[in-house]
Amino acid sequence: MSHLSYLLAFLMMSMSSLSHAGDAAHKACVGIVSEENEGITQLKKITVTYDDVRASDGEQRKYTLSISHKGKNYTGTSITAAENAIAIKIVNKENQSDVLFEGTFKTLENNGLELQGKSFLQGETQKPLHVVLECGDIAK
Repeated sequence: MSHLSYLLAFLMMSMSSLSHAGDAAHKACVGIVSEENEGITQLKKITVTYDDVRASDGEQRKYTLSISHKGKNYTGTSITAAENAIAIKIVNKENQSDVLFEGTFKTLENNGLELQGKSFLQGETQKPLHVVLECGDIAK
């Protein structure tokens, strides 16, 4: 069994809702995206760390999505009261002009996370991205 299979099995066994239970959530979300390179389609795993905490104003939520890609760490934060199709821009922590993803995300009833927007997974070439990830709790 591959490492991805073990990770997916673990996440499925430990699923819990992405709700605000305990007023915070720390999740690992995993899914598969397809990339086309010189006419060849490749499937690649994408793993997103999802954090949801109460914002400092006490009313809104602070959402943070983090991704490691090609040895770089990318993160995006959105503070909002919205709960559906939240806008986010995920950028390199050390170089804000290095954008990995720009679009929206939303949590799903079935312990999922949906990303929809523009991806820069292949470098400077912008590609549309729509992916649904399965999420599970991880300890902080």
